[in-house]
Amino acid sequence: MATATTEAASPPLTTETAAPPLAASQTPALARRDPLARRQVLRGLGAGVVLAGGLLRSLRAEAAPPVKRAIFIFYANGSHPGWAPEGTGTEYKLTPHLAPLGPLGPHISVLKNLSLARGRGNPHKASTFSALGAGGATSVDQRLAAANRARGRLPSLELAIGFTGGGGGVAPSLSQVDGVFLPGERNPFAAYARVASRVGGKDAVASTRATVALLEGRRSVLDHVNQDLRLVRGRLAPGERHKADLYLSAVRDLEKNLGALAGNLRVPACGRMSPPPDAADYVARVSDMPKISRVFLDVIAMAMACDVTRVSTMMWGGGESDEPVEFMGMRDWHSTTHGDPGGAPGQKVIAMQAYLAGEYAYLLQRLASFEIGGGRTLLDESVVVLGTQNGNSNQTNFAKEDHDRRNTPFVVAGRLGGALRPRGVVDCEGRNHNDLYLSLLRGFGLTDAAVGDPEWCQGPLPGLA
Repeated sequence: MATATTEAASPPLTTETAAPPLAASQTPALARRDPLARRQVLRGLGAGVVLAGGLLRSLRAEAAPPVKRAIFIFYANGSHPGWAPEGTGTEYKLTPHLAPLGPLGPHISVLKNLSLARGRGNPHKASTFSALGAGGATSVDQRLAAANRARGRLPSLELAIGFTGGGGGVAPSLSQVDGVFLPGERNPFAAYARVASRVGGKDAVASTRATVALLEGRRSVLDHVNQDLRLVRGRLAPGERHKADLYLSAVRDLEKNLGALAGNLRVPACGRMSPPPDAADYVARVSDMPKISRVFLDVIAMAMACDVTRVSTMMWGGGESDEPVEFMGMRDWHSTTHGDPGGAPGQKVIAMQAYLAGEYAYLLQRLASFEIGGGRTLLDESVVVLGTQNGNSNQTNFAKEDHDRRNTPFVVAGRLGGALRPRGVVDCEGRNHNDLYLSLLRGFGLTDAAVGDPEWCQGPLPGLA
């Protein structure tokens, strides 16, 4: 059974892959001074102004208001219909579908009996538009991005692995503005370059190809801002310098992993196999997830930690993914989800769902590894939503409708700076997912009367705030 949550800062994660706890925070020396001194320091910084500014915000005084962030992750083809945990509140038992989330109980709310509302027509395509659009022309992440715009910061970061196809329509990402989907980045090097251009400056990251060359040469964007970082680091209290070093170490670790990945992609193929693509031209497919998924997630974590952006989305496969998933033994992910949920196909769908829950858990662990101050972590100041882009997976013969929209799994992690409280398992009693998004907007201080289609809204979802 899960343990009860508390209102205090989140407890440390206990999984084997969780990062070690960071040193106790101290009030930064720079933050204790007159705000003018802070501005004078930043005014003198060149290419490193965004990274240094992000570090200063992350290492700020404990009494400072939280910086709120949102991350949305959705996967293709729907959920196995038997996913829902037994029980509610803090007394529950997770199914194998979500088992990797077990150690994260104090940090999450699992929402059951929540409907993924959608329009008419093909359920894959309708759900693709509705996953974050919720019946509107602009998705909820872009509503948050518009409210958090700031000079020098990316409004949002849209990433994707694999493609949506068939009846699911062609959606390059989860994010929409005025009914048009934004491009989703499927190259981890390009994703890193987009973030690093705000860290090391455009001169350091001129293009994706230049970024690959930099990473393969074991060089860092941080080399371009060393003088700036030394200036900022020298003005921090000793305890805060240790924290800053951990932030910078995370950047270098990500670069090291990207450099190793780039080298592997350049290895010549044998026999009649086609040579692998150049790293700069690489496009991530679902079958590539074991080697590239966590690199993408580390890019998101770095972007949030360095305050390069405060909104990000990740699409795993799209609304209907017909791609093979070789590491799960599926020739066609979509076709497998239309098999007997009680037979061998169903077992593969459960295994895939558990794998994706594990990737989500990894991101939560990375966010929790960054301490903010006062015992708070980056995860405490964020909300991270996991959902499926297409209701339940089984075919019409096993459900009341094709891809039953009812009881679609959603997991909400983080405290959003105190606006949310993890509740374990929450029974949403048939409410639509629009109400979840309305609750999140309230957590960001927005007072929108509705999200997406007003007819799909009843009001903020009870049991989260």
